[in-house]
Amino acid sequence: MLHDRFDVLLQLGRGSYGAAFLAIDQAQSDPVHCVVKQFCPKNTEPEKTRKALSRFQRETKLLQRLHHPQLPHFVDYFEEHQRIYLVQEYIHGVPLMRAIKKVGTLTEADVKQMLKNILPVLAYIHEHHVILLD
Repeated sequence: MLHDRFDVLLQLGRGSYGAAFLAIDQAQSDPVHCVVKQFCPKNTEPEKTRKALSRFQRETKLLQRLHHPQLPHFVDYFEEHQRIYLVQEYIHGVPLMRAIKKVGTLTEADVKQMLKNILPVLAYIHEHHVILLD
């Protein structure tokens, strides 16, 4: 249990800056799933760690100020056991690459529909002068 609130269920992934876990937010009256991002960079060089931490903190501030139905909502940010965590809403879905492997090549109509679905959030992000690195 993290922060006396988040019950970690499983690891979703790991990258060069840390790991992401699926968890349940027990502080809600009806417990909900969330994503807990743990900052623990693989590279321990002080300058690279400092830059990575700065990006992690920028992501946190950005998530706090962006509000769009297609973006995960900010839940919490905390430090515990000398680790830093960002918690955000869990959005259920299938990764695009997994979906393509399952169904094969997308049709032109499928691609057009997918673009129609993501263009509103891309426009919103652009209006807020955000550059995505993921």
